Amino acid sequence: MVHYEQIIPECYVDTNFIGALLNGNVHHGLGCTGVAKLMNVQFREHFATGIIDHDKVKPAYLSEFNRILCRTLPKQKSTDKDVRIHLYQHKSRPHYLITIEPAIEKFILRCAVVSGVKMEDYHLPGSLDGLKEVTKHKASNKDYMLQQLFNALLEAGNADMLALQKTLSYFVEMQKNVDSQELRRIFEQ
Repeated sequence: MVHYEQIIPECYVDTNFIGALLNGNVHHGLGCTGVAKLMNVQFREHFATGIIDHDKVKPAYLSEFNRILCRTLPKQKSTDKDVRIHLYQHKSRPHYLITIEPAIEKFILRCAVVSGVKMEDYHLPGSLDGLKEVTKHKASNKDYMLQQLFNALLEAGNADMLALQKTLSYFVEMQKNVDSQELRRIFEQ
């Protein structure tokens, strides 16, 4: 299996999720601070993309990024809070950051509902609190049922999952040669 060292998700379920999108292994960053440290130290002069939750408290390194795009997932009810994917670019390095607002679990649940994929078919809870109970453990890094769910969401043609997959694949392919117009086109599909 291919290892994408330069793709750095922050938590265990993110590592599983991004690995499923790229059909490979990625570099686990262990929290927002861990992702920022890896990007700022180990990958300082190299291409890197971090994937983190859109937390209220952000490491100082993240202030060196500009938001270039935001994608809002469709709501199911008018009372639903927005779920967004933000794309940031570093001001001077070939670094990108993807944040998921409010967090990956809400993104997964929204994609499942939009795609008509039932969480129960994968022995996973359909509630936010229930899913967090599964994803907050280290075992979610390699959880087979989560991997099957992610694959089902891709196979269902979920537009937001596919846009994220295509964006990450573009980063892997182009690295330091990312074209901002092409990136926008892919991310906004």
